[in-house]
Amino acid sequence: MEKLVIAGREFNSRLFLGTGKFNSNEVMEQAILASGTEMVTVAMKRIDMDNKEDDMLKHIIHPNIQLLPNTSGVRNAEDDEWPPFERTVIL
Repeated sequence: MEKLVIAGREFNSRLFLGTGKFNSNEVMEQAILASGTEMVTVAMKRIDMDNKEDDMLKHIIHPNIQLLPNTSGVRNAEDDEWPPFERTVIL
């Protein structure tokens, strides 16, 4: 299968994995790593990007993982605590 190319970056996996519905951050991290995904969606309401000690961030930041913010739970611009156009996460 051809590599997926987005904005010049090549991905070996076409699987997008979300961070919701796991019973613990440890299980989530294990699932992410076992899946081979390189793209993980993260609800902006679930993390604090300014806090490097955020427990979820500790479990999803890996060298080959691209974080993709989603607006789950955000109803308007005022609810958006992490504007994707002001802060971009590229790992």
